[in-house]
Amino acid sequence: MYKRFACLFIIFVLATGFVQAQSASASVSLSVEAGFDGTFRENDWIPIYIHVSNAGEGLEGRLVVRPETSASSVRDSYSVPISLPTGAQKSLFLYITAESFATEIRVEMITNDGVVAAVEPARLRSIQSRDQIHVVVTQSSSGALDLSSVHDGGYNAFQSNWHIENIPDREIALEAVNTLVFSDVDSGTLSAGQKQAITDWVAQGGHLLVTGGVDWQSTANGLVDLLPMKPDNSRTLDNLTGLAKWVRFGGDQLTQQTVVATGTLQSGGRVLTSANDGTPLLIRRTLGSGTVDYLTATPSALPLRGWGGLGDVWLALASSVNPKPGWSNGVADWDSITNAINILPGVNLLPDVLPLIGFLILYIALIGPLNYLVLNRINRREWAWVTIPIFIAVFSALAWTFGFNLRGTEVTLSRISIVQSWPDADRANVQQVVGLLSPRRTQYSLSNGADTFLHTVPRTNNQGTLLGGNIISSTNIEQSDVFKAVDFPVDASFIAGFDGEATIDKPKISGQVSLLTDSDNGQQTMRGSVRNDSDQTLSNAAVLVRGQSIRIDKPIAPGDVVPFEITLPGEGLPSASPLAYTSGENGAYSSRSYTYYNDTSKSVTDIMGSQLNGTNTYYQFRNLDGNVEQQEVYRRTLFLMGLIDEPYKQLTGRGNHAYLVAWTNKAPIDTTIEGGTIKTLDSTLMLIQLDVQATLPTGSTVITADQFTWFAQSRTSLADVGPIDIAFSPGDAAVLRFTPLPDAVLKQVNELRVYVDRGQSTNRNITLQLWNWDTAKWDDQQTSGSNQLVISNPASYIGPENAVQIQINADDIGGYPHLSDLSIEQMGLFE
Repeated sequence: MYKRFACLFIIFVLATGFVQAQSASASVSLSVEAGFDGTFRENDWIPIYIHVSNAGEGLEGRLVVRPETSASSVRDSYSVPISLPTGAQKSLFLYITAESFATEIRVEMITNDGVVAAVEPARLRSIQSRDQIHVVVTQSSSGALDLSSVHDGGYNAFQSNWHIENIPDREIALEAVNTLVFSDVDSGTLSAGQKQAITDWVAQGGHLLVTGGVDWQSTANGLVDLLPMKPDNSRTLDNLTGLAKWVRFGGDQLTQQTVVATGTLQSGGRVLTSANDGTPLLIRRTLGSGTVDYLTATPSALPLRGWGGLGDVWLALASSVNPKPGWSNGVADWDSITNAINILPGVNLLPDVLPLIGFLILYIALIGPLNYLVLNRINRREWAWVTIPIFIAVFSALAWTFGFNLRGTEVTLSRISIVQSWPDADRANVQQVVGLLSPRRTQYSLSNGADTFLHTVPRTNNQGTLLGGNIISSTNIEQSDVFKAVDFPVDASFIAGFDGEATIDKPKISGQVSLLTDSDNGQQTMRGSVRNDSDQTLSNAAVLVRGQSIRIDKPIAPGDVVPFEITLPGEGLPSASPLAYTSGENGAYSSRSYTYYNDTSKSVTDIMGSQLNGTNTYYQFRNLDGNVEQQEVYRRTLFLMGLIDEPYKQLTGRGNHAYLVAWTNKAPIDTTIEGGTIKTLDSTLMLIQLDVQATLPTGSTVITADQFTWFAQSRTSLADVGPIDIAFSPGDAAVLRFTPLPDAVLKQVNELRVYVDRGQSTNRNITLQLWNWDTAKWDDQQTSGSNQLVISNPASYIGPENAVQIQINADDIGGYPHLSDLSIEQMGLFE
């Protein structure tokens, strides 16, 4: 009878739980929008916008994405707490990173009792690192704006159409976005957090595009502080022919009337093109490393709606922004990052050999000769059956105690960081990798400062290192104001790796620089100073400029001002446009990357200077012997090699900017560990963009090749194409578009020079095609015996923002042609 009663009781309990689960599931509903209409890049943060409603009893729990139910699409479990009273409807973000093979995730509402109250799947699609993501925020029809043509040749563009509520209030969730567009939408509904996120995103290299037109006031309302023009009125223009002429469009010249926004230019605003009466049509400003463009008309109204040249406008704007330096694209090589945090300067993971040898000698002596001599002396040799096990037990206990105390109780944190700041932005970006060395097998919880995104370092091929296989299972990342890795296990003497990223108040380090150009020979010089108003001493400092660097011999103490002067070489090749080289990492990326000449990027060499000598091979990096200073150099170099990614290892993307680089021994983000006390090994690279003011020459000047950017507008070759090491097979062709830096756009171009194999001593005649913007056709041109083409009246070949398009056709050259380099120069006037 008792057995029957127990069985009935168990059945009742299970049935009650099942009914409760069914009730909770029926009352809670989820809707999920993942990524950028489902697209994402591997290792970039993905915003998951979730709307939750509860028609039943109040619930407390978490919204979760975890590997077990998402087919291992994510490495870790990500969760955010939520409280759902009866009748509640809430919208919130959950941020995740996903693997390249991910096609679907499942968002679960799990109560604090462990009941899965609701489940909603969401589709994902991984894109390549150099595909473009364009986000359009609009209330207009989806076809009004089409940015699908804005991409590098051989890659694709993906457009997401968002509403205001889809925009995260944290900049890091927008880092995968290349272009953010606001058109015919009320930006005044943006929250303060969303505005700050957009501002920070632009400063860190984003491209913001805002339109005007009839709805100019509502569209600009929440973005006025970012715009290059402060709109305060509107007017009706008879035509927009100025825009058609600027983009060199040969079709419809936009002769219909339309409404445009008018106002006052903000500081730094530059008019790209105007109407016949001088009314600005396109205005641009830079903010930090990014760009803001304002189109005073709207593409959703005539004559721009349906206009065939609109795609050319978007492409011209995207390809004429400043290049991005190689350190601004996020982590490119997690293997190097893994090796960097495995190096612990001054920390010896193994005990000294002599004490171990002494311990073993004493152990052997006691259980062997000494034990025998003593027992033999007292004539009790048979007691050896008892004394030997006793000695073994005692020495085992001593060995355990000795080993336990030898490892200590402190957790060692290896923290390496980079801090980037800009002169016209109030905040700085921080990326900090952390390696946690555990003295014994146990569990920890780790968190960084407020609003710091956190995830585990992606698993790499370094299974032979201390980091390989260090965390036994996926880590639970709980998200609120603070991201927290909760209760993750780490084995003794293994390192758990984490990557954190945040936006913080920028450090009080600055500099003023004048860019001077000699009117006679075009030679450029940068003259200025750097100032340290922080409380930290800056060591191993240098100033990086286009194609050059200069070391600062002494540490820069708090309050120091250090002057410098550096002559720009005026040689070299153009940098990649952001269209040609974008952030992120993809599994297929390495097979489609550019040919590299060297093992180490130029910026790594410039930052490390003479310290890099003798540390440029893989085997030397794996050698962890040596003094503490040498180990620190290894660690920093590997960190930079994982972070800095430059085309051909030499196109730095510095443009006409100047940067102070220097190291400190203080981490910019605090780390909290639950489960042990900590000691830290900190190294931080300060990368400060200086305020450069250019003085334009009054006479004729030369815009040298290194003052241009490039991207492949189209290609038929399987391999990527850039201006270096062009190798074609029969039938291959490519179009390269060269555009001068934004502050190197001449008002009048009097001469165009095209150089082929500039660094080669062998001369040859090569047939190229230049795009004629007047006739909309390709014109054959042939280089002379000096490997150059000089065009004295180049107006027909000068496009928007003085862009030049060159087509290389293997069949025109013959055989399997190889060009070592291709570049252009322009000569003319700024005024």
